[in-house]
Amino acid sequence: MDLSEMFFVYHATKAKTEMHVRMQGNNFFTPGGQMHDVLTTIRYNGLMPETAFGCYTTRNRGHNHSLLDTSMAHFMQHISSLEYPELPSNYQFVVDSLLSIYFGTPPQAFYQKTNNTQQLS
Repeated sequence: MDLSEMFFVYHATKAKTEMHVRMQGNNFFTPGGQMHDVLTTIRYNGLMPETAFGCYTTRNRGHNHSLLDTSMAHFMQHISSLEYPELPSNYQFVVDSLLSIYFGTPPQAFYQKTNNTQQLS
């Protein structure tokens, strides 16, 4: 089965933004991830095949995250410096919006073909 790499990127990025705000910007917010990001995503969100969530950003079915990385870094640099009550409670909505612009939103369910049958996962 070809798993969606971008499913892991989507959920790991959301988790990194939450941690960056909790740490008030005192940790690294850089592109990329580590093995524990994959394991944490599997634990809390499961797996998804590439056919259900491919997130291709280039015409040749590739991925270019430079715009997402830049816009997310600028937003997180600003938002992580804020403290309560200045920290807007809906900052995660902006993060979700940025991820949706570049990746789309992972489906809640998908059909997976196994042994000549289709199952709703």
